[in-house]
Amino acid sequence: MVTPYSVSTSRQGLSFLWLEITPKCNLECIHCYADSGPRRHLVGQMRIDDWLTVLSDSADLGCQEVQFIGGEPTLHPDLARMISFASTRGYKFIEVFTNATNVNDGLLNVFLKHTVHVAISFYSDDPETHERVTKRRGSFARTVEGVKRMLAAGLSIRAGIIETNENAGHAQNARLFLERMGVSEIRVDFQRGVGRGAAGLSSEPMSELCGECWKGKLCVTSSGCAYPCVFSRFAKVGMAKSGITTILADERLTDFRVDLRRYQDQKRIESTDSGTGTPCNPICSPCSPDQFKRCAPPVLDSASPRVLYGAQSAGSGCDPICSPCGPGVFKCAPGRCAPKSSGYSSEAYAAASSACQPDQSSDCGPQRFPKCNPR
Repeated sequence: MVTPYSVSTSRQGLSFLWLEITPKCNLECIHCYADSGPRRHLVGQMRIDDWLTVLSDSADLGCQEVQFIGGEPTLHPDLARMISFASTRGYKFIEVFTNATNVNDGLLNVFLKHTVHVAISFYSDDPETHERVTKRRGSFARTVEGVKRMLAAGLSIRAGIIETNENAGHAQNARLFLERMGVSEIRVDFQRGVGRGAAGLSSEPMSELCGECWKGKLCVTSSGCAYPCVFSRFAKVGMAKSGITTILADERLTDFRVDLRRYQDQKRIESTDSGTGTPCNPICSPCSPDQFKRCAPPVLDSASPRVLYGAQSAGSGCDPICSPCGPGVFKCAPGRCAPKSSGYSSEAYAAASSACQPDQSSDCGPQRFPKCNPR
C-alpha cells in the first residue's frame, strides 16, 4: 500500500546546489551550523576535479543554480576556477556566501566577469557585538570594508542577520546600517541547533528544517558527503564521488522526505491540539533572489509604501509549510495582507494583496495558506 507520504519529489530534477567547498574559516562564529573555523583543514576529501565533476554532472541533469559556501569559500585556492567552470557550463545563478573579509582584487574581478551574486553574514552595527559573534577582533571593520568594495564594484549583495544570545535586539539597527551602505535585500534568521549552534539548545534535528529539504536542492560538503540541505547533517544521502545521478536515485532521499513530512504533520497536529497554532518553519536559506521573492508574500514597511521582502513583524498565524524559504520571512504573518484600514496607501495595499497568493505549484496549494490570501 502506498502511503500519502510517498508522493515525494525526490525523483524530480536537480535545481539548486550548495557546494560547501571548505570547512576552514578565518572566523569562528558561535552559531556556525558547519562548525567551521581557523583550525579546520582548507581542502577536504573533494579535490578540484571532484568539484568540477559535481558541477558538470549536475548541469547535465538540468541544474542551473549553485551557491559556494564553507567555511569561508573565498579561502579555497580553486574558488575562481570553480566559478569560471560553472559559468561555462551554463549555470544562470552563481552565488558566493562569504563573511566579506577576504575578497581580494583577483576574486572581485572573477565575480564581476561571471556576474556572481554575493551573500554575506552580518550581526550588528556595533563592532563589539558583531565580534562577540564572530570571535575575531577586527572582523567588523574587514566585513564592512569588503561590502563597500563589492557594492562600489556593482555586485549584487544580499545579507543574512542571524540573531543569537550575543546580538539579541540588534537586528533592526543592523538592517538600517546595511541599508545605508546600499544593501537592499536583507533577512533576519535565528540560531539553529545544528553544528556549533547546537550548544545550549536541545532541539530535535527535524525541528531545524523548513520542509523544503531536497525538493530539487542538494548539499555536497568537502568530505564528499551529500545531504538534502545544509542543516540536515544527520541525514546523509550518499557520496559525491559515486555520482550525482546515483545520489538522486538513492532510496535514502525518498525515505528522508517521507520521514520529514511525517514529522511535520505530527507537529502540526500537536500544535493544533495544544492550542498554540502552527509554528512557522525556519528559513531554508540560501535561496536565489527569484526563489526568495517567490517564497513569501511581501510585507509592507510601516514607514513607507515600499514593499520589503523578508521584513519581520511580531506574531504568527501563517502556515508556510511549502515555502522554499520559510520564516525570517514568515515570522511576520499577520499584516502580510494588510487590511485597507491599516493606513497603508492604496497602491501599497494593492501591491501586497496581489503578491499575497501562494505559488499555485505549491504541493500544499492555496487552501493551505488561508491567512496569507488577500482579504
